[in-house]
Amino acid sequence: MADSDIAAIAAAASSAAQQPAQPLAGRVAIVTGASRGIGRAIASHLSALGASLVLGYASSSAEAESLAASLPRAVAVRADVADEAAVRALFDAAERAFGSPPHILVANAGVLDDAYPTVAATSAASFDRVVGVNLRGAFLCLREAANRLPPGGEGGGGRIIAVTSSVTGSHPTGYAAYTASKAAVEAMVRTMAKELKGTRITANCVAPGATATDMFFAGKSEDTVRMYAETNPMERLGEPGDIAPVVGFLCTDAADWVNGQVIRANGGRHRLRSLLAAGAPAAGRQGGHLPGRRAVHAVAARANVADEAAVRALYGAAPPHILVVVACAGVMKADATLAATSAADFDANTRGAFLCLREAANRLRRGGGGHGAGRGQRAQGNARHGQLRRARARRHDLLDVRYLAKKKKSWTYGDDGRRRRRTT
Repeated sequence: MADSDIAAIAAAASSAAQQPAQPLAGRVAIVTGASRGIGRAIASHLSALGASLVLGYASSSAEAESLAASLPRAVAVRADVADEAAVRALFDAAERAFGSPPHILVANAGVLDDAYPTVAATSAASFDRVVGVNLRGAFLCLREAANRLPPGGEGGGGRIIAVTSSVTGSHPTGYAAYTASKAAVEAMVRTMAKELKGTRITANCVAPGATATDMFFAGKSEDTVRMYAETNPMERLGEPGDIAPVVGFLCTDAADWVNGQVIRANGGRHRLRSLLAAGAPAAGRQGGHLPGRRAVHAVAARANVADEAAVRALYGAAPPHILVVVACAGVMKADATLAATSAADFDANTRGAFLCLREAANRLRRGGGGHGAGRGQRAQGNARHGQLRRARARRHDLLDVRYLAKKKKSWTYGDDGRRRRRTT
C-alpha cells in the first residue's frame, strides 16, 4: 500500500473520529419540562445525538426559546401536560415542524411542594397540583405516545422514557404526594411496556437521585443539601449532565433490549427501607387485636371519596376515637390498556385514597393503637395487561400508608377524651 493511501486512510479515520456520532439522526424527540434543569440537559444531549427536538415548557418561555435557538433543529412549544388538548397539540407541533410523527418521548415535566408537608398537613390543592403534573401529566403524554409513535422496523423502534425519582425507594418524609406520583408513574410504565408488545416501542424510567436543580434546592437548608451530598458514595450532588446520557442511551438502538425498567441514576445512594416495609413496631404493636369491651356498632354512610366534604362527612358519621381506617374504595374496568384509558377513569382511585388517608392521619386515635390501611393489589408488583390504572392507584395507596407510618407521633387520651402528646 502506497504511503499516499495510508495517509488518506489516516486522514479519513481522523475526520471520522472528530465527527460526533449521530445515532438519533432523522428522529424527532419530544421532551417535556425542557426549559430548565434535567429536562434542558436531556434536550441538549438528544440534539447532540442528532435528534430534532420539540421542547415542551409550562411557563419559562424565554429560557425555552433561548434553548431552541441554540440547537440546530428545535422548536419550543408551551404546553400544560395536565391538559389533554395541550398534550395533543404538543404532538401535533412535532408533525408540523418536522413532517414526521415523534419517535421519542421523554416525559420529564414535574413539580414539588417545597414546603415539604406531611400527609396530615397536605392540602388537597397541593396534592392535586403535584399529582396533576407528575402523574396525570405523565399519563396523558404516555397515552398520546402509545397511540402516535410509529411502530419500529428494522432500524429500531420508538422510545418512551419517563423521568421519575429515586425517592420512590427511600420515602423521605415531606415528599408523600411527590413520591407517590413518581412511584405510580413507574408502575404505569412497567405495565405499558407489556401493552406495547409487537410494536418495538420500549418504555422505561430514569430515576435521578439528589440533583443540583432549582427544584431540588427549593425549601432546603444548606445543612440539608450538604447531608445529601455527604451521604452519597460519590460525595457530591448529581448534575443534570449526569442524567442526560442515561436517557440518551435509552433513546438509541443500543437500548433495544432494555424495556420496562427503572434505572436509578443516583450515584449509589443507599435505598432506605420504609418503616412499614421494615415491620416497625408501631405498625403492629397491638398484635392484630383491638381494645375490647365495646359493643359492635355499624352505620352505613354514602360518600364519594374523591370529594373533600364527603370524606369529612364520612368521618363525622363515625363514633369518636376512630381506631381503624381501611381505604378500600376503588374502580377498575376490564382490559383497559393505557392507550384506551380515559382521563376520568385514570383520576378515580388516587385522589380518594389520599383524602381518606389524610383525614385518618388527622383523626385516628393515637397512643392507643389506631391503624390506617390502604388496600393495595398484587397487580402493582406484577403489572398485567389492562390493569394499568388499578396498579398505579394501588401502588399510590401503599406509599401513602408508608408515610403515615413514618409520621406517627406519640399521643394519648385523657379521661375527658381529649388528645394529648405523650411526655415519656
